[in-house]
Amino acid sequence: MKKTLFAVLALTLAIGTAFAKGGEEKVKKTSGFKIAESTCFLTPTWQKLTLQWAEKQFAKYKGDGTVAGEYRVVDAAGDTNQQINDIRNLVKQGYDAIILIANDAEALNDVIEEAEEQGVRIINIDSLVTSKDVTSKIGTDGLDFGATVAQWVVNQIGGKGNVIVCNGPQGVSVSEDRRKGALNVLAKYPGIKIVAETYSDYNEGPAIDAIRPVLDANPNIDGIITLGGSQGSAALKTLQAMGRKLVPIGSENYGAYLKNWQKLRKQGFSSMCVGQPNWLGALGVEQAVRALKGQKIKKEVILPISSTVIDDAMIEKLDLSGLADDGYLFTITDEQINELLK
Repeated sequence: MKKTLFAVLALTLAIGTAFAKGGEEKVKKTSGFKIAESTCFLTPTWQKLTLQWAEKQFAKYKGDGTVAGEYRVVDAAGDTNQQINDIRNLVKQGYDAIILIANDAEALNDVIEEAEEQGVRIINIDSLVTSKDVTSKIGTDGLDFGATVAQWVVNQIGGKGNVIVCNGPQGVSVSEDRRKGALNVLAKYPGIKIVAETYSDYNEGPAIDAIRPVLDANPNIDGIITLGGSQGSAALKTLQAMGRKLVPIGSENYGAYLKNWQKLRKQGFSSMCVGQPNWLGALGVEQAVRALKGQKIKKEVILPISSTVIDDAMIEKLDLSGLADDGYLFTITDEQINELLK
């Protein structure tokens, strides 16, 4: 009798533990999934365009009932503690998956673990965390981004000279990785002097405010390394407004910058752009749906920066007439999404 009682108790405990974990063992939905996004900043144009890609992918699944409700977005506005609270609230509100653009690479790890233990799928895109608990990470190599831009500028100025490094917000993993990648390259060239570094968000206004006083204080600049968003455009427009020499600028493929660069090619202005694709938003939603359906997915999808490079030869041939000034030059098809995620 005692053995039977103990066996029943053990079985009950095992079942209870399995369900408490909220993972593979709990009853799963097959449709009507609720998906939300927790982002570090929604102000930059890049983030807004990435959101549009996510919403577009979400809408594809709403018609057949795979997803339910609206694609909800919560903006932490650069506050890591707020983002932790946002994630916890989304879990409490019954969301099945959260697309995460992280404000901090490490500070969110505990709340990510909490969410995953309760069966919520965390798909981390763009600004990546160090946590191994996320369902999937999708992004580019920030170190490679920074290194590629910096190396191009170094090559253009012959491995010596004065440079400015324009960074994104401090503390955000994607920004910190790009900076580290750039500095790793510059450290190899004793003839290169970093006369100043700037920090701002990725919008043009704040970037101009950051670089203008640096250019005022440094009349002899040989190259400018900008590491995201509209910072390249801000640097180029500021040089033009000040009547300064147009030195080589490494940048991201922001619409206004590409158009200005194209016009200035006849005057000898040289540049190179890489990019962080806005369609990471679409990949994030697609990966979330696949995970929720129980399909086998990649734990990590890192896109090569080399595939996004635009150089002087390419810029002369591009048709930019349909590109918004605050847009980015990216597109992707459903077939390409499948190829990247398979």
